[in-house]
Order: sequence, then C-alpha cells, then structure tokens
Amino acid sequence: MQFQVPEVSRRWPIIYVHGSSHTGACIESTVDGKEGWASFSVRNKLATYVVDQPGRGRSGADESQIHEAIATLRGTPGANAAPANFSRIADSFAWNAWWGHTVKPGTNIDCGAQASSDVPIDRCELVPHGWRADDPSPTTVHPKPARYLPAWRLDATVDPIYPANLDYTGTGTWGPPPYGPSKAYKLHYYGQLVPNFESTLPRSTCASCTPTSLSPDNTWSPRNVAALVEKLGGAIVVVHSQSGFQGLHMMRVLRERGHLNMLKGLISYEGDCNLPTAGLTVEDFDRVPFLALKGDYRNSLDSRQVICKATADAIHARRASGRGSARADYIELDDPAFKGRFNGVTHMAMVGPNATDVLKLVFNWTDKYIDNPVKGCICNSPPAPTQAASR
Repeated sequence: MQFQVPEVSRRWPIIYVHGSSHTGACIESTVDGKEGWASFSVRNKLATYVVDQPGRGRSGADESQIHEAIATLRGTPGANAAPANFSRIADSFAWNAWWGHTVKPGTNIDCGAQASSDVPIDRCELVPHGWRADDPSPTTVHPKPARYLPAWRLDATVDPIYPANLDYTGTGTWGPPPYGPSKAYKLHYYGQLVPNFESTLPRSTCASCTPTSLSPDNTWSPRNVAALVEKLGGAIVVVHSQSGFQGLHMMRVLRERGHLNMLKGLISYEGDCNLPTAGLTVEDFDRVPFLALKGDYRNSLDSRQVICKATADAIHARRASGRGSARADYIELDDPAFKGRFNGVTHMAMVGPNATDVLKLVFNWTDKYIDNPVKGCICNSPPAPTQAASR
C-alpha cells in the first residue's frame, strides 16, 4: 500500500480498495490527467491509504505454482502442478459493459486483430452509450438518444473528434480510422488492466458464509484490510466492484476478532451487498455507517443493485424498529433528482473526468453521518538523522 497523511488531519483515515484487474493506480489520477481520489482525499484532511490487492501491483504473490507448472511441462519427476488460472477483464468486455457497444455486439474492439479479407473492419466500430437509436443497451439504463456521452476520454489520438461527438454531429463513432487507430482504444485505461494474480493463493472456508468455500480474493484482501484497520485504530473503507465482497468479508473478520467498532464506515461503489455470502446480517451495521452507490449505465434492475438497495432498506427498517443508530443509504447517480449532475458517470468513476464530483458527494455524506473531527496539527515527519547516520 501507499499512504499520505496531511499535517492537519481528521481523526479517522480512509482506505481505498480497487476492483478486479486493477491496482491502486486507478485511485491516483484520472485518465485525462486530472486529480484522482487519493490526493483529493488528502486535501480534504483525510489520511489516505491506497492498497494493492495480493498479487497485483506492489503486492507479492505465490509464484511456486507457475514454476511447478513449467517443471511439469518439462517432464520433471514429481512435478504435477497445473498452471494457475489467471483472470483479467477483457478489453471488449470493459468497453461494452461500461462505455458503449460495438456495432456487432460480442466482437473484439481491436480493429487490427479483426480486420481480414473475410472479417470486415467495421466489426470494431465503437458507439458510445445512447448515441444512436440502434444502441442495444436496455432502455432501463438510459434514454435513447441519451443526449450525453459517457464521462470518459480514450486518448489524445481520439480526442480531436470528441467535440464533434458532443455536438451530435458526424457519425458518432469511435473507430475504425479515420476516427482513431485501433491501438488508441487500448491506451490509458486498458494499460491499467492486470491479471488477478491472487488466484495463486490458497482458498479458505467460512462456516457462517454462503457458500462456505471462499476464493483467494475473498480470503486474503479482507484479512489484510482488516489488519490495516486494526493497526490504524479505526478507519473508513471504500471498496469498488470486485472488492465489494471483500469489504463485507473484512467486516466479518473484524467482527470475529471483536473489532467491528473500528470500522467507522463502509462505502461501496457498484460493489456487492449480499450479506449472507460473507456471513453478515443487517445487525452488523448497527454502528457501521454504510453507503452504496450506482453510477450511470448500470441497469437499476441489475441483481447487484437490487441487493444493494434491499440491504439499505433492511437496515432502515431495523432503524425504524428502534435498533441500531448508524446511517445506511443507497444512491443512484443517474437519479433525476441530481438534475444531470452525474450524467455519464461510468463503472470506473474514479478515473473519469468528473471523478472528484463523485467523491465530493461521498464526502458530503461522510461529513453528515460519520463523526470524524479534525484533530489539529500533527507532525508525521521522521526524526532528523544523526550526524553519524547522515555521513
């Protein structure tokens, strides 16, 4: 992990846990070079901790499976390990799920790989969400045409056509040439995608969870983040997508250790809220403020969102019966009540051009429902080196 502590900080720090196929780099800045969530949090007087999940970025992993698999292929006696199954979000999936669709759904966005004498190059044409009437996205996701584009910029090579798209002139597509070479689609964001290397680590079991067998990602990240919360003496934790489940398992680990009181708030951006999978109940949130958010383009009827809303509603019902005190909310950023303020916010809100707008909304919520006063001036610098050490 990396961290930065402002000289004047609030009592409770904030921890960011990235999602699948990513590292903590996605919290540092946006793809178009604007301020990311990490530095914005520090400027808002929050000691900020950004982690890399096990096996990704700066975190180590168990490489023995790879070595054993290679030995097996070479016929080394006694070596019988199978290669680890590394998963990674596919480029085409990321595009079609979050920002737009291909002209022929299911095809790859890499125009160069698709182009041949028998495969027309227009198979790689990219169309932003809501741009044309033939958008295959469900009408429950956005109106057609949406009259706005995803809050996203691909690359400087493609950016020159962006103003024309915003004015709804021209073809309204990103690719193939002259709308941008295929390699442009993989720059910036796609360069952040890495394999989920934690698959090399052992699984675990949880008697109170459904199912009881836990994958490596729901085993080690929850334990490590729980340990970080404990070492800090308390913290607010922000999870995203894949790490939504990890945030729930982290809560369970803290509860099992008798330290659930150290979790000062759990914020989940398009993460999972299915409590039984992590062995939790709504009672566990009696003193833990909880906020779940949904961006634009994800269907409100998506099972993940339905469960998140139901979880917040169940906690509210418990409050109405006089039990518990912590706040719980489910917020849809495409709600008409926001009057278009968050139009185009994608699943990757932390790397979009309006990333800090989303975080401001989160901080307005935390300021209201999490007691986190400014502690005053503190010194975080190490002591000055001695003469001998400085030589």
